[in-house]
Formats: sequence, C-alpha cells, structure tokens
Amino acid sequence: MKTRLFTLLLATLAVPALAQQKPTAQFASNKTAAPAAPMINFESQKFQIDSVVQIAEGGQFLDHASFRGKAREGKYWVECFYNKKTKEILKANYIFTTDSTNFSKCFYFKNNSVVKVFDNNTTNYYQVGNVVLTEQGTPANAALAKKFSELITDTFQALHAGLFP
Repeated sequence: MKTRLFTLLLATLAVPALAQQKPTAQFASNKTAAPAAPMINFESQKFQIDSVVQIAEGGQFLDHASFRGKAREGKYWVECFYNKKTKEILKANYIFTTDSTNFSKCFYFKNNSVVKVFDNNTTNYYQVGNVVLTEQGTPANAALAKKFSELITDTFQALHAGLFP
C-alpha cells in the first residue's frame, strides 16, 4: 500500500515538471531571424543536454550504422547511434574528408532534434530552441550556426530514411 501511495505521489509531482519542459527544435532555417538573447536558465538546460549526451555516449544497447555521403562541406562518413524501437537518432558523428584537411562534427539529438554539437573535437555548442549557444551561454557565431544547420538540412532526412525504412 505504501509503495502505491509513493508511486502515485511521485507521478503527481513528476508529470507537471516534465510537461513544462519544451522540446528543442532543429537548427533554425530562417535566415532573417535575429539571434535571441542567451537563456536565463542556460545552466539548467546545459545540465539536461549534457545528461542526454551521457546517455547517447553510454548507450551500449543502441543500434549502430554508418553511411557515406556528400554535403555542402564535402564528402563525409557518418556513424549513427539510434534506437530502432522509438525511431530516434541519438548521435551522429560526421567525419569529413576534404582535399586539404579532415575534420569532424558530432551532433547529439533529443527527439530527433539537435541539442548539442561537438565541433572538430574541440568545442561544444548547445542548441536551445532556435539558438546555437557556446559553452558559456552566449550566442555562437552566425556563420558557424548556419554551417551546422546546413549539414543537418542536407543529411538528416536521408539518414533517418536509411535507418528506419
């Protein structure tokens, strides 16, 4: 009886808290929108996003596939980690091979929407709503955010279709 009451109490408290969370959107394709000011509660959102990333990194039961392709930035090889049951991509690690240099971009997703980008194994960027933010919570360079957006625009639907026929 106590277990049922505890479960009911926990569900009563957890459901409203979860309902208040807004799902993140993919990179904005609207080029005319001005970047929004950094979020006041960026630290809590950053913590939530980093938790999603830890799940993707530690997901030993995730399905795995890799593809080759071509995008505006050049030829790439992408390694995807996904959940076949929910049709959700959790991580896509792109490795680009160009004539001059090789570089990588690792995208992390929640509900098939970008939440974090690890750019060239050096810098983390966070996607909060339609805004790309640095680790400090300041808006990222607009040109860089546009490149991230273009890569997802060019490749995401094909990856999703390849993983979930």
